Amino acid sequence: MNKEFRKSIILTICVIFVGLMAAGGTYAWLSNSVNVTNGVHNVSMHCFLIDYNINNVSGGQEITGTMFPSENASGGLNGRVGLKTNSSCNVNGEGTLKIHVNSANNALLTNSASYCESRKTMEKIDGITTKAACDTEGGRWRGYGDSYCENPDTLARLTDYTDNTTCTSNGGVWKTGGSPLKYAVYDNASLTGTPLSVGTIVSSDVGNDKIILDGVSITSTQKYYYIYVWLDGYLIDDSVAEFTFNAYISASAIQSLLPSGYQRLMYIESSGTQYINTGVLTKQTLKTYCEYATTTASRTLFGARESTSANSITYGFFDTGPSSYVGFGRATTKYSITSSQLDGTKHSVYLDNTTYQIDGINQTISNRGTLSKYYNIYLGTWNNANSADSRMFVGKIYRFTIWDNSEVIRDLVPCRNGTTVGMCDTVESKFYANARTGSFTAGPDI
Repeated sequence: MNKEFRKSIILTICVIFVGLMAAGGTYAWLSNSVNVTNGVHNVSMHCFLIDYNINNVSGGQEITGTMFPSENASGGLNGRVGLKTNSSCNVNGEGTLKIHVNSANNALLTNSASYCESRKTMEKIDGITTKAACDTEGGRWRGYGDSYCENPDTLARLTDYTDNTTCTSNGGVWKTGGSPLKYAVYDNASLTGTPLSVGTIVSSDVGNDKIILDGVSITSTQKYYYIYVWLDGYLIDDSVAEFTFNAYISASAIQSLLPSGYQRLMYIESSGTQYINTGVLTKQTLKTYCEYATTTASRTLFGARESTSANSITYGFFDTGPSSYVGFGRATTKYSITSSQLDGTKHSVYLDNTTYQIDGINQTISNRGTLSKYYNIYLGTWNNANSADSRMFVGKIYRFTIWDNSEVIRDLVPCRNGTTVGMCDTVESKFYANARTGSFTAGPDI
């Protein structure tokens, strides 16, 4: 625990793991999609086993405790979930871990910078923008408004970098404010290596299931995942207060559709010389969804177009820095994006003939047209009339899904077979390799 922070904010966290009240703390469930929530479970084929035992205590254990501000996940509270397949079933699976936030004080979930809080109700007092004015009104000043450098892989503060330029040039993300309540998922108890997943818990998460790790590989070998929730001491002041946070972890599993011998990855990373030919022709009825992370502008993420002409018929998404080209029948549409979409953290884009979304938020797309030229969609670049665009994507790709009307025809997830890295299609159980030079870099196994 960081000694710089006074142990003056008491946060009680109840992370109640699913099924802790059931004998043994272990469940077996279906080999198809089955959810286990709040101890309610379905049992048919005993193929997937989930172990919620904590610290080897049979029957599970409620996790409650006092949390103090800390620099990183190691200063928080933690729990463990184990996943495996039953030895009697010759199948592998994919699991999803979620956190369900029952309740939390708003002071811990603010996305703003500093603010004034009522000492009686612990709610934000509008109209007060300085600590002096807050003190005069008898309030409590919350949060820090100062910008800082953050490690996007761990969400820990990088104290060596004190300005935007040095921060981003050294792989950090320049941040201001944000929720101080964070989570991380590791595959080891000692917190070594890069966490499999990190994120923040915000007010909109209360009452909802929040996915904290998806695509977990489930095999006959028991594998444990360690979930940490902590309070970032750089984003909350040292005023004395008590807050409660109440949540539980839930899980689901489906039978894996990856080709035999392939390992699911968190992401694949391109250096700018790799791409994948999906084999799907552009057409009017297509829908696409891509999750990606990058800090490099002026690169093509996915799509196909008639030619290199600026007004050629296009389907796809092209990041140009301060603006992005997005095409559905035309390539003249631009959408202005914020610098946060080039911050190295995961973002998403969705496109069909009526809807265009960035991070789930609807955007305006004009100049729509009819797709009359059909070329295979490339992932990691654009297909210019059967020639790969040279402005290839630099960054991480987490998932790419294509629908034709309502039918999923490609669901590409990062995977590897030994050292061969690419994307596995869970629809056709097929591997898609790099179609150009170099090799994709594998993200962590999940």
